[in-house]
Amino acid sequence: MEEFVKVSNLMAGDRLARTIYNDEFKVLLAKGNKLTASGINAIKTLTLKGCYIEHDNPIRREQIPLSEPLVNEDEKIAFIKQIKELFANRTIFDNPFDAGFKAHRKHLEDMTRELIRHLRAKYNHDNFLYETEDYTRTFKNWIYHHTFNTCVLSTGIAMTLGFNAKAIEEIAIGALYHDLGKASFGPDLYNKENADDADKVILRKHPEIMFRLLQKLSYPVNTTYAVWQHHEKIDGQGYPVGVTKDRISMSAQIVGLASAFDNLVTVQAYSRIPMNQVDALEYLQGCGLYSIECIRALFEFIVPYPIGSKVLLSNQDVGYVLKNTKAVIMRPYVISKTKLYDLASDEKCRNITVLKVLEN
Repeated sequence: MEEFVKVSNLMAGDRLARTIYNDEFKVLLAKGNKLTASGINAIKTLTLKGCYIEHDNPIRREQIPLSEPLVNEDEKIAFIKQIKELFANRTIFDNPFDAGFKAHRKHLEDMTRELIRHLRAKYNHDNFLYETEDYTRTFKNWIYHHTFNTCVLSTGIAMTLGFNAKAIEEIAIGALYHDLGKASFGPDLYNKENADDADKVILRKHPEIMFRLLQKLSYPVNTTYAVWQHHEKIDGQGYPVGVTKDRISMSAQIVGLASAFDNLVTVQAYSRIPMNQVDALEYLQGCGLYSIECIRALFEFIVPYPIGSKVLLSNQDVGYVLKNTKAVIMRPYVISKTKLYDLASDEKCRNITVLKVLEN
C-alpha cells in the first residue's frame, strides 16, 4: 500500500514510495530507501508535512487517506524546477532576446500548454477540485510553487468563466510570468522575511519590469496586462498605477485573484501562518478588492474543507473531512469517532453544517 503519512506518524524503517527533494529540488531521500531517525529529522527540518511510504499493512496508518492531487507530484516538481531555473537567470533583464532565454521560455510555455490540456480534461469530467496542499513547499522555494499554483488557479478561473482556448493559454502564460520581475532583485530581497518600506518600494516595481520585457518580445495583451496589472485592485488602491476595475484587464483580474488566494493559504518567506481555505474564501468575498465574477468562478472549484481537515459540526460533533463533491463543496463527507456524515446527500444530515475548521 502507498500512503501519505504525516511527519508525526513516520517511523524508522518506513520505505519511501516517492523521492523527497530538498529546497533546491535536489534528491534528499530517494524512492525505495528506508527511513532512519536522521532521515525523519531531515524531513522535519525541511518543514514538510510528511511523505509517501510503502507498507504491507492492510490498515492505513492515517485515518483519512490523502486525496489525489490535480497534477502528478513528479510532473509538478519537473515544472517547478524549470521555473526555478528561470528565476535564477537575471541576465534576461539586460538582454530579453538571449537565445537561451528564448529556448527556456519555449520549453516552459510548452509545459504550460500540456498543463492546460491536463486541467481541461479534469474540468470536462467534473473532476477539477483544488484541495491539496504543497507537500514540498518551504519558506525558501515558495515563489516557484506560488508561480505554479497561480498558473493552475488562473487556468481554472478562465475555464470556469468560459474563455476560449487561445485566451486561456495567454492568461496561463501571464500567470507563469506574473512574478518573474522579482528575479531582477534576487532572492535576498524577494525571500526577505522582514522587508521594510524601502524594500517594498523596490519590490513593487516587479510588474512593470516584466511587463516591459514581455512587450519587447511582442507577447499578446492578455499576457502582458496580466503581468502589468495583477496587483491592481478594483477599488483603485492597488499598484503600479492605482486604476479601478473598469480599467483593469480581465486577464489581470484573474491572475491577481489567483495569486492572492495562493498567498493567503500557503507559506511564504514573509507570511508563515497561512489561512485555512474557508477563511481565505470568506476574506476574498468581503474585502472588496477583487472581481465578483472571478470570485464566483473560483468558488466553483476551490474546496473550503480539504480532505483531512478537522471540523466542528453544528451538532457539536467533531470529525474529519473524508470526501468532497464538486456540486456541493460546502457540504463534505465527514467521519467522526462514531458516525459518517454525508452532508452532501443524506436527508438526515440536511440540518447539519460545518461550523469551523479546527487545528489538527
